[in-house]
Amino acid sequence: MSKKEEMSAHLAAWKESGLTQKAYCELHSIKVPTFSYWVTKFRGKKNIDLPAQFIPFSLSNPVEQKITVEYPNGVKVNTS
Repeated sequence: MSKKEEMSAHLAAWKESGLTQKAYCELHSIKVPTFSYWVTKFRGKKNIDLPAQFIPFSLSNPVEQKITVEYPNGVKVNTS
């Protein structure tokens, strides 16, 4: 098992355990700073592999309103 796979398994087990990082590390003889590093590293990659999705919704009392989004480069997008 690679180090990445090992830490991924520890992170999953930690999340399910409900323990604090410190308590989990003490139980499994892991240095807290090392574990915190892996938590941060995996947290940053968590959303990268997820596919983009739109969530459908409906408004019970829709109101017609013009919306303008202006980007820093001056481009404007208008809706109505």
